Amino acid sequence: MNRWMRAAAWVAVGLLLLVPSWRAYRAMSVESLALPLAVGTLGLLLLIRALSGLDRRGIGAWILAAVVTSVLWIRLLQYGLVRFAGQGFNAEFFLHLEPEAVAVAWVDQRRMVLVVFALLLVVLVTLVWLLRTVHAQVDRKRRMQLGVLGVLLLAFGANASPEWQLWEAWSDWRKPVNLTADAEQMETWVRQGLLDVDLVAKQDVQAEISGTPTNLVLVYLESVGASLIEHPDWPGLMPRLAQLQSEHGWLPEYLASAYITIEGITNSQCGTLLPYHRDSDSLASGGRLFDNLPCLGDVLSEAGYRQLYLGGALSEFAGKGAFLAAHGYDEVRGWEYWREHGYNQRDGAWGLGDDELFAEATDSIRTLKQAGQPFNVTLLTIGTHLPGYTYPGCPTYAKSDAPFLQALHCTDHLLGEWVDGLRAQGLLDDTLLVITADHQAFRSPGMRTLFGAAVDDYRLPLLVLGATDKPARGSGAEYDLAPTLIDLLGIDTDAGFLLGRSLLRPARRPPWLVTRYHDFLSRQAVDNNPAGCSGPATSTLHDTFPLSACGKRLLMETLGQFAAHYSNATARASCVPAAETYVGTQEAVESDDGAERFGIVVGGVDLTERFTYHGYRVAPGTPGLYALGLGPAGRVRELHYFSPDAAPEKRVEFEQPWYLFYWRPGPMTDDSESAEVMRRWDISQQAEGAILASARAHRPLTRTGKGWSLPLAQCREAFWSASSLAAD
Repeated sequence: MNRWMRAAAWVAVGLLLLVPSWRAYRAMSVESLALPLAVGTLGLLLLIRALSGLDRRGIGAWILAAVVTSVLWIRLLQYGLVRFAGQGFNAEFFLHLEPEAVAVAWVDQRRMVLVVFALLLVVLVTLVWLLRTVHAQVDRKRRMQLGVLGVLLLAFGANASPEWQLWEAWSDWRKPVNLTADAEQMETWVRQGLLDVDLVAKQDVQAEISGTPTNLVLVYLESVGASLIEHPDWPGLMPRLAQLQSEHGWLPEYLASAYITIEGITNSQCGTLLPYHRDSDSLASGGRLFDNLPCLGDVLSEAGYRQLYLGGALSEFAGKGAFLAAHGYDEVRGWEYWREHGYNQRDGAWGLGDDELFAEATDSIRTLKQAGQPFNVTLLTIGTHLPGYTYPGCPTYAKSDAPFLQALHCTDHLLGEWVDGLRAQGLLDDTLLVITADHQAFRSPGMRTLFGAAVDDYRLPLLVLGATDKPARGSGAEYDLAPTLIDLLGIDTDAGFLLGRSLLRPARRPPWLVTRYHDFLSRQAVDNNPAGCSGPATSTLHDTFPLSACGKRLLMETLGQFAAHYSNATARASCVPAAETYVGTQEAVESDDGAERFGIVVGGVDLTERFTYHGYRVAPGTPGLYALGLGPAGRVRELHYFSPDAAPEKRVEFEQPWYLFYWRPGPMTDDSESAEVMRRWDISQQAEGAILASARAHRPLTRTGKGWSLPLAQCREAFWSASSLAAD
């Protein structure tokens, strides 16, 4: 009986490992991976079985059981990602790998998360029992045969292994881009009008309003593709938006160039595609990708606009707040702002509801209009984020109880009421109201069940209320939004955009629209995912359209290189005395013009202006605790600021091997953010100070003529070891 029980348990474990990924591949229509997945899973079980006889009673059983349980966790996670977004492990996974994403998952899927962890615990205990009851009669030769066979089967199924795909995605996320386009190829793209490489850096942009100032209200609807507005299966789903579209819709073909929210915002604001292969230079960290690239907010700021962003989620989520603050927005209000101003989290909801967001937007528009300065108010709704949220006062959609359909119907109602209110109060006078979306609905199994082939429709709504001009061409993409809005607002500027072109002007580029995974040639989709390029992306393309996968990879790497060129330099704690690393006070640090000021400099790179707090730029010298996370070889990977008087909202996860802390004194309460971190790292609350800290040591920095400096010996100990240099 025990023998059959053990056999049944092994089969059950094998099926648990196989089924989640098999269903994920089936949902992504890649059934060809099913066989290698099954073979690789069998190989894993055979290898574990071979190793189990080496240590049947000790810690080895727990280690092997933990390995298999971890594999199961990865496969369940892959299945969950596919069910949610229609894709498995890729760059978006790592971009959103932060506490806010975990919090959202907990709110939306709390019961499922608990079930998964209970299942993992059962599997772990079952495996330990199995491995500890293996018959000792299996001799060494048999174990070696099982082990060799297991390794061979694992190798055969490696490409279908979710674990290998996770590793490849991580490696792809971390690796830098390499520009491989030659001069001839670049000249061809420029001549064709595909690229504009003659860009003015953000700080050098000039812009002025040519006539009467026009205000801008820009609304990004979450996950609302154009095909969902009047879907034949769901009549009357979004009637208010359908009416507005019939009256004010602009293009029959306005295509999404983004797959997630931060990508949609950056693409549409900066006229290019957001590259994902920048490691510490991503938008989600201190590297501040795009920081010197001219974007919509920079042009409007130079033209004298007051700019305000209103969003329901945390502004720091995926780096939105830091990005917008770096590109001309004077205020960035996310959930942390709303919570401080009296809003509470609703049960079963996330962030600030769309009803409250629209009400706050009305108040802000009214206040800004009274001030008399031209303004830009940008909104990002949250109600139609999966799985979908509804709010008090929304009508029920009678034809289905699906949460996402109810959410679309609710946000549509709230949007229509809001627009009516703005019109009635005269708040749209001298104002351009633009309604679009950040991206289309995810191509997940759930969305395919609701909308069928419409999830493969990349069209987004583009509604322009208050404009008399119509576009000069019939197709465009998200990265065309910024130059188009600049023309609509009547702003004269020397700012250019890599990919974006104004829709008001005659088309000069080829009929070729680019997204990260797919392109469109004369409105026909072309599947040329750069990941499908098996060889080097060399310059053999020139006038060839459509681009192959390798040609697309070449273009993406070129865009990435330009993004890197227009980004702030990566800071690195250098042990060379000439490349200074210090934090300082206003009395100790001199600027180029001879004035004394506050400064934080690492490896000769000034980071003073790069600190943000809840989406706001931290003014130089603001009291509080400054923390710089230093990775291998001293490279700055994280920047944190902790307020001396604000209560901690969450525990920050410090993940780098070294941290440089600088404390600038100010009134501090015992339960403040600064106090919590200072207690954790044993930092004394002296008048002013700085330390270099790791998990094992805390070393005070020394005071020099330029502030608190990193001594040469400490620098070498932390960053100038052979292992640190190798890791870089």
